[in-house]
Amino acid sequence: MLLRRAENDFESAVLAYIDEGSLIDSGAVLANIEYLKASAHNAFEGTYWQPYYGPAQQREFKKIENTLDAIRADIAVLMRPISTEKKREIKESIYVVNTGLSMLVYDLLDLRSQHNLERGQAKYKFLLLSIVSILGAGLGLIFILLLKLKQQDKFATERRGMLSLLQARAAAIEASVDGISIVDENGDLTYMNKALRNIHAIKEGVNHNYIGKPWEHLYDAEGQKEIQENILPI
Repeated sequence: MLLRRAENDFESAVLAYIDEGSLIDSGAVLANIEYLKASAHNAFEGTYWQPYYGPAQQREFKKIENTLDAIRADIAVLMRPISTEKKREIKESIYVVNTGLSMLVYDLLDLRSQHNLERGQAKYKFLLLSIVSILGAGLGLIFILLLKLKQQDKFATERRGMLSLLQARAAAIEASVDGISIVDENGDLTYMNKALRNIHAIKEGVNHNYIGKPWEHLYDAEGQKEIQENILPI
């Protein structure tokens, strides 16, 4: 990470300057301080941290900047030799800067983790609601299917009852001693019972010669006249 490298370069440069005296160029040390400030700005205000870099974090970074400015001012005016007390103060300031930056990074990491957790919880809730909705729709569909099956079962039961009734009536008509025939709207025969076949001496298996034909084929001219005058008007 660039920020961590800038921290290390800053600490090494300042410590070397206050410990080794004129062997280190103060301009290079000051450049390291400015580079650390710029790196921190770029890191905290970049796309990675920007959503979490709010007013509280800005205030913390301002304190770090002030400490860096104080170190810079000390470096700019220091004359050799540097007192032990001043070295101690500068080292304490370095510790404040590094600790502050680390704490700020940890704070931002924590905010980012909380944000990701909240997003994860929101996704989990949405997924849970979706599952509940799907289950609800599925249960509703099952209920509808059960109703339809129940209706179909009721219809089948009624149909079986009607079929049984028709079969019983058909059997009664077939067993009747009276001759019975059924004709369609055109007057063509569609059914003759056994008694009617016996009356007209129609043998078993040849009644199909009369089915679909006009009923008059069963009678001679006198019989047709009798039925047309005395039976059909009724």
